[in-house]
Amino acid sequence: MACGDSVPSESAQDEEQPVELLFVQDAKSVEFGEGTLTLRGVKPTTLYFSDRPHRIAGHVALDSLLATLEAESDLAEVNPNATLVNLEGDQLQDVVMVLREAPRLEGDTLTFGNIEILAGDPPAVGGASALFVDSVGNPAQWRRPANPRGRFDPRGPADPRGPADPR
Repeated sequence: MACGDSVPSESAQDEEQPVELLFVQDAKSVEFGEGTLTLRGVKPTTLYFSDRPHRIAGHVALDSLLATLEAESDLAEVNPNATLVNLEGDQLQDVVMVLREAPRLEGDTLTFGNIEILAGDPPAVGGASALFVDSVGNPAQWRRPANPRGRFDPRGPADPRGPADPR
């Protein structure tokens, strides 16, 4: 480092980092078919959360999130990992997969095509489920200031996360 160069403070560095969000979509039931995952009885909102240093959590309207992802990203390029946790009786089943196409929402049915199963034995039909999806889209769209395109921005115009986590 040259004399006179300054190093940004850790909190300034944290502020500049994109927020990586994980998304969770609940469903009343699940079906796996030829390369497809169908969630039935999905809630109209999707939960999201981040890890340190931001520690953001909340929910967003599912149709808003899907519109933003459709406009801002290409799942064929991003290929997020996802884990489906399915409750059958008193047993939990995990299925790890890669999502290769943007999902289609019809009523309360969300369908992902062209999935690739990495681990687990997907049930043909299952009960209550939660799909956990890696950060998708352009991470810069989750940053402050509010997304100027009027699409999903978990922090909105204000930054409710408070100071960065010092750890």
